[in-house]
Amino acid sequence: MAKLVYTRRAAKALRRAPREIGPRMRDALVRLAEGGDPPPDVRPLVGRTGWRLRLGSWRAMFRRRDDGTIEVLDVGPRGGIYG
Repeated sequence: MAKLVYTRRAAKALRRAPREIGPRMRDALVRLAEGGDPPPDVRPLVGRTGWRLRLGSWRAMFRRRDDGTIEVLDVGPRGGIYG
């Protein structure tokens, strides 16, 4: 299992996310780190380094470090985290 770390910004966004989104997003990120059952929609970002995980209308931006750690950079509704 890869280590999963959150930036301060991502952790704050997850705490403030709606009740139906926060736990589901955390579960999807844990599944991603475990590597067993990947979330359904993970794609590379276009025009910058990193990846995004889509869960309904919410997105999580993350990157994989050289040591295998997954660093969650930001979480938010569609269109709100890429700027």
